[in-house]
Amino acid sequence: MQHKVIAKTELEKVLTQASKKEMIDFLLAHPAYFEEAMGLALSDKQPFSWRAAWLLSDCIVPNDARVTSYLPQIVAILPTTKDAQFRELIKVLLEMRVPEELEGVLFSLCVEKWKDLSMAPAVRYNAFRMMLAIRNKYPELHHEIELLSSAEYLDSLSRGVKHSVQKMLQGIVST
Repeated sequence: MQHKVIAKTELEKVLTQASKKEMIDFLLAHPAYFEEAMGLALSDKQPFSWRAAWLLSDCIVPNDARVTSYLPQIVAILPTTKDAQFRELIKVLLEMRVPEELEGVLFSLCVEKWKDLSMAPAVRYNAFRMMLAIRNKYPELHHEIELLSSAEYLDSLSRGVKHSVQKMLQGIVST
C-alpha cells in the first residue's frame, strides 16, 4: 500500500504538482527557497529529496557559490541515497569543482554504482560521467577506466546510454 505524500511547504507543493519548467521558474523567481531545496536534496524525505536534487541540477551555474559549502555533505550522503537522488546529486557535482579531498571517495562510489549491472542505466551513466571527470584531472586513472569500460559493463546498458558512453570513451582515447 502506497502512502500519499503530503506536501507541507510551498516548495514541496511545487516539487510534487508543477511541471519541470514551472519548478525551475519558481526557484529562479524565489531564490530564498534555494536553501530549502538544498536541504531537501540532502535529506531522505522522498519523493521531495530526489525531485529537489533534480531541480537543483537545472538551476545552478558551474561552480555555483551557493552549492560549494554543501559539497562535503553531498558526497557524504551519496552511499545512503536512493538511485534517482544519487543520479541527480551526481549531476549537481558534475557542475562543481569538487575539492581534491573528496575526489577519491567520489570516484570509488561512482565505480561501485557503475559496476552494479542491476543499476538503472541513467544512474550508471552519470556515475561514469563523474568517473571520467575525475579521470580527466588524474590521467593515471586511464587504465582503470579502460578496465571498467569492457563489454561486461557496457552490454547491460540501453542502446542510447551505451552509445553515449562509447562516444565519451572515444574522446578520452585521443587525449
